Amino acid sequence: MGHAEFAIDNALEKYNYLSGLTRRGWAWEHLRRDPDFRQAAFFRQKDAIKIDRYCHNIHVIDLLRPQPEAEYWGLIFFPNPDQSAIEADVFWSEASYPNHIRVNVSPRQAGEIDEIFEASARLTRIRQLTDLEGREHILIQGDNCAIQVRAYGLSLRSTHPVKMTFDLSGPSQMEQQFKLIKQARKAYSPCSADNLIWSPKAERLRNGLIALDVIEAGMPLRSAAEIIYGKERVDEDWQPHKRAMKDRLRSQMEAARKLRDGGYRTLLQK
Repeated sequence: MGHAEFAIDNALEKYNYLSGLTRRGWAWEHLRRDPDFRQAAFFRQKDAIKIDRYCHNIHVIDLLRPQPEAEYWGLIFFPNPDQSAIEADVFWSEASYPNHIRVNVSPRQAGEIDEIFEASARLTRIRQLTDLEGREHILIQGDNCAIQVRAYGLSLRSTHPVKMTFDLSGPSQMEQQFKLIKQARKAYSPCSADNLIWSPKAERLRNGLIALDVIEAGMPLRSAAEIIYGKERVDEDWQPHKRAMKDRLRSQMEAARKLRDGGYRTLLQK
């Protein structure tokens, strides 16, 4: 991830933001550690997008020209790879990420409130993107995660008042959409070290990323173990006759490497 080195003490806290990520966020965290991707993003066309600030937490983005290099990686345009899944303007293409949340945009009557927009504007940061095909995408960035939404119907930039409602059409899609909407609630929740919840899978993914970052920084794998488990426990378990901790961490690192080197696409497709 471009780290030259980092201190082991308190390093685990730097990864706390990973605890609430959805699959799209985990995909970005692995992809942005790929040296080939980072090089491609560094040489990205800086004039490919235009960003206008609507208000302090709402930005409007227009795609001015195709970015086939970004599309190769499954993105609509190149975000900044130095930014986390919470910060970066990551818009996955529809081909790479078919599981986006869908909303319908329709006329809003006098006195009617767009509850989705009001909650998003009050509690999160919003990025609205119009691609070259005129399709509209929304990125809602909260403290815990960022969610990508595809808007159908009227344009969000309509000169007339509009409102958004969740699209749950199609019996085969309803269960999936309910799951995505449930995940989306994380974006509206405040984040603090006191309310972190790590699922076993999130811990495994986090540990793999820590191991990758440690190796990238030129440090031994044992340093990753000390970040995750603490030096005292590692001194006890990182012994020639004890393999459990070493093998577990190596396995997590190899899984992270596979996700970084293209496997991240499987996270987006599920």
